Amino acid sequence: MRALLVLLALAMVSCPPGAAQHLLRVCANPDNLPFSDRAERGFENRIAYALGDELGARVQFSWGASLEQHSCDVVIGAPAGTDTTRPYYRSSYVFLTRADRQLYFQSLDDPRLRPLKLGLEDHTPLMQALSRRGWPDSVLRGSPARLIAAVEHGDVDVGLVWGPIAGAFARGEESTLRISLINPGSEDQLFSFDVCVGVAKGQAALKAALERALDRRRDEIDGILREYGVPLAGLQ
Repeated sequence: MRALLVLLALAMVSCPPGAAQHLLRVCANPDNLPFSDRAERGFENRIAYALGDELGARVQFSWGASLEQHSCDVVIGAPAGTDTTRPYYRSSYVFLTRADRQLYFQSLDDPRLRPLKLGLEDHTPLMQALSRRGWPDSVLRGSPARLIAAVEHGDVDVGLVWGPIAGAFARGEESTLRISLINPGSEDQLFSFDVCVGVAKGQAALKAALERALDRRRDEIDGILREYGVPLAGLQ
């Protein structure tokens, strides 16, 4: 029965005439490590192959494509919504510091943060959180890459960065960087978010098959996330 359901789901996924194996077409960014890249070195590349293997499908990456363009069937990292699977991990914004500074924080309300120079990404819930706390405008703003470099070079004391990105640079005992999850205050928006597999509209059977595949490959996927240093906040 399980095999029949998987075949029915994959029959809805594009498969060229004469192809020996069904295709799982995956929307992916060709230059977005640690998530994905054209050389398939990202953790979302790895997860796509795990799911394809479970479904008996050949994975084909559609670089720079989106589900709305109808040129692919799934996107491996998507915020929870109507056309997504159940979440398969949850991560958070983190404090990023140099290991040799021996700084450790859990809350934006920690008074030790006040004399330090902070850096954060634009257009995140953290901007409102800092503004509500009366943080000065001298906070450095920029891309995750800029913030990570600023922390490494000592231009910023603490970076506030999306966890999966920061974690890739802080993983391993020999890393010069350290991360810790940011716990929101009572008046803050959540700083943690669920991540799902996005599925093209109308692909209900594929969505169900992917959820079963995520369940069966749970340990493997968790291992991939840990390997890439993704900080896990715990699914709700």
